[in-house]
Amino acid sequence: MFEDFYCTRCGKGFKWAQMHSTQTGNLFCPDCWPKLDVQNEPKRKCPVDGAEMGKHLIEDLILIDSCRSCGGTWFDRAELEVIKKMSKDAGWNSGFVLGWLVSIGC
Repeated sequence: MFEDFYCTRCGKGFKWAQMHSTQTGNLFCPDCWPKLDVQNEPKRKCPVDGAEMGKHLIEDLILIDSCRSCGGTWFDRAELEVIKKMSKDAGWNSGFVLGWLVSIGC
């Protein structure tokens, strides 16, 4: 089986017919695609103040939770791993990632 397209999020190879593409050109496998849908994510409460958190899709790669009340930003483990992988692949240092998160309002 020839797998010539790779998921932007997990890096696994798939056939084109299995992939989902975004307007920005990112490709996602059948496993990662549902993880980017705000509707599939349960509503979460902020661990700091208990307020309902909002969902934000960032760069078509990760779906993060942020508190509308205190401004805290929360990542699931998989989301943080995606950020680490993308920053390593791009040669970013940790300071750049922190600045990127601040610049997008997280």
